Amino acid sequence: MTDNTEAERKPFWQQYGKIVFLWGGIVAGILVLLAFGVPKEIIAILTFVLGLFTRAFAGLGAVVTLIPVVGPLIVKVLALPFFWLVNGLGYIVSVIAIKKGYTTRRWFAPAF
Repeated sequence: MTDNTEAERKPFWQQYGKIVFLWGGIVAGILVLLAFGVPKEIIAILTFVLGLFTRAFAGLGAVVTLIPVVGPLIVKVLALPFFWLVNGLGYIVSVIAIKKGYTTRRWFAPAF
């Protein structure tokens, strides 16, 4: 395991400059779309999709984590509901599959 000393670390803007620039572009895009009167639902969907494809949310989490003491706590509190939703979705899909009887249907011929 390597030890990161001060000499090996990159400056903040070199390491997180792309993320800050990306979020500045997203905020500017939102303001422009609001100025043109685009419905807020469409803006929210576009922001969500753009944030997922560009990994902007992960970058924002990385920047927030840099805040001493409360940064990691904020990221954990915001990430926990996402995992609850994914877990709940898996549970619902399992219940639907069991109720429809996918477990009793034979997809193969018996060997005897």
